[in-house]
This record gives sequence, structure tokens and C-alpha cells, in this order.
Amino acid sequence: MGFNPFVRFTDVLKFLWSKETQAARYVAYELVISAFNKDPMLKLAALESVEATGNVGFSIFAKVGQELQEITHQKYRYFSKSHLDVEMGHIYGEKNNVEQFLYLQTILLTPDQRTQAFELVEKIFDSFTELLNQMMIYVSHKSIDQPFINQSFYQNQLAIK
Repeated sequence: MGFNPFVRFTDVLKFLWSKETQAARYVAYELVISAFNKDPMLKLAALESVEATGNVGFSIFAKVGQELQEITHQKYRYFSKSHLDVEMGHIYGEKNNVEQFLYLQTILLTPDQRTQAFELVEKIFDSFTELLNQMMIYVSHKSIDQPFINQSFYQNQLAIK
């Protein structure tokens, strides 16, 4: 995208483990916890909720990428309809695999599985919502010239030396 300033490895690590990226780590942990030692039907519910979230996100990213491409005349591989097309339907193996889709429609859940699945899906959606809210706060307060650099951190480091 043309936004690749030189960033020191240590700065990237500090960013990856900073408060600003805490929600991203939380989503990853939440997904692991959600699937660990769970009923296979609940794992499927977790996977489907991630796929649904991705489909919504990538649909929006593709539109934004198209607008950006029209402005800059550059291609944006991960923010495009072609990436959206690849992302759609991972769980089914093939986007147009009607047989697999229909099979998934025949799965019946027990009342307990259904309750747990709803709770799990809501928890995953909440985690992704928190992630996107945190990302919005982050980008709203950062300079495009120095996306990973916290100015007050460097001012404090210079003052210490």
C-alpha cells in the first residue's frame, strides 16, 4: 500500500505486545479457548462465527480497497474483491459446494448445544468488535508517517539517556 516505513525489529515487537494490540491477542486467545476441549458442534459454531465475521469484514475491505485503487491507481491484493472471493466459504472447502452447504443445514443441536453455541458465537463476535474498536482508536491517534512509534515513548527514552 506504500505505507512501509522502516521500523526497527524491537519497535515492532514492542508494538505487537503493547496495550494497543491487546485486543488482537485477546481474540486469538478467545478463539483457542473457545475450541479447546469443546464438542465438535461447538467448534463448528466457532469456526462459522469467525467465517461470518471475516465475510463481513472482507466485503467492506474490498469496497474500501476499490475506492483506494481508483484514487491511487495501485492494486491492493488483500483489500480487493479477489481476496474476498478466496476468503468466502473456507469452511465449505468450495464456495459453490452446495452438497456440503446442504449437509451443514441438516445438523441438529441439542438444546444445551444450542445455548452453548449462541453464547460462544456472541463471545466471539464481542471479541472481534472490541478488536475493531481498539484498532479504530489506534489509527485515530497515530501518524501515517510513524504508525508504530509512540512519540511519548521516544521522548522518554531520549530523556533517560
